[in-house]
Amino acid sequence: MKYSELVNDEEFRIVVDFISKSWNNGFEKTFVLELDNRNVEVDSLKNALHYYYWPYKIKTKLPVGYDYCGTSYQSSAKILVLAAKKLNSSKDYFDGIAIVLEWGGVTNKNLKTIKNWKYLEFANEVKIAQQNWQEFISNKLDLGVGKIDFHINSGFSKIYSLMLDDFIIYDSRTAAALNAIIFEVLRKAPKNWELRVPSPRVKIDKRILPNFDTVNTPKQYWTCNQIASVLVKEVCKRINFKGGDVSIRDVEAALFMLGADIRKLKGINKKK
Repeated sequence: MKYSELVNDEEFRIVVDFISKSWNNGFEKTFVLELDNRNVEVDSLKNALHYYYWPYKIKTKLPVGYDYCGTSYQSSAKILVLAAKKLNSSKDYFDGIAIVLEWGGVTNKNLKTIKNWKYLEFANEVKIAQQNWQEFISNKLDLGVGKIDFHINSGFSKIYSLMLDDFIIYDSRTAAALNAIIFEVLRKAPKNWELRVPSPRVKIDKRILPNFDTVNTPKQYWTCNQIASVLVKEVCKRINFKGGDVSIRDVEAALFMLGADIRKLKGINKKK
């Protein structure tokens, strides 16, 4: 499936339309998010972003003015901007890697993979991923075609999101939220594409719907990350066409909040 076929797929367009409309207009059901031992009511994607909560902890040394711990969207955004700057530096790239992985809570296996890499090895890894992504969005390469000669998992997805244009973080929470919305809108899995869920570190039914599959291979992970990135970009284009100023990171973060426990999202597209 080529990029042009994906963005013009009928089911894909239905999902994009629903998510973009729900940003401001809201869902047809109010649901509750549990945040730091308190419950908040959410009735739109914009509202979910307003209640963004991610308790990160950074161990790597940070410049003056940066918080080693935080929970807000603003503090996370500031940390990720710093990490992105360091990732593109041959001198500071490893600090950039450590910061983004520590922020995301996915350090162990990923840091072991990268710790002995020289900068050129890391830069080449990103270059191969960038080339694959660009060939897909320029309609030169089909989804799922070719070898995945680079690492991809929840940690590397976070790294690539800071280095590849219009590429989102794809983890179990983002995937769970998208699949919950897909099911409520389509009432089934899409025919021509799928968003498999990376194996979560929580109770399985918090993130995975019946008849929706988990990621089993790096190629599946990469393919789903590509589809989700295109979907979120198309959502932003729809929102901003009518005068909005919403970033890909905004939509991704809102979905992240919804995906904490999708058992609570059932009926998201039903009348109150």
